[in-house]
Amino acid sequence: MNVEENASLIYDFYGFPTHYYKQKYPNKGSRLLADKVMGLLKENGVKVSGVDRGLDHGIWVPFKVAFDPEENPLQIPIVQGSAGVPSIFQVLKLIVASKFI
Repeated sequence: MNVEENASLIYDFYGFPTHYYKQKYPNKGSRLLADKVMGLLKENGVKVSGVDRGLDHGIWVPFKVAFDPEENPLQIPIVQGSAGVPSIFQVLKLIVASKFI
């Protein structure tokens, strides 16, 4: 799980016009929130560890569309994790049950 508080953007796509690699998306992570979520997951048998990394384009591109920084800024920390589909559903069920959201 990403614990980076001021994550750079990861442009891990190739062959696109230059302007795509100049895109920006202001974001704010939360180590405190990530630690809480990781603690909850560990208590429930989910293997998880913290990493410091930028935001993958699979996160920042849709967020940029859904939460335009100027017109509709995202006002919550982004906690990015990576897992397989079954793990994602398990994680979401635990988070909802714990009333994190």
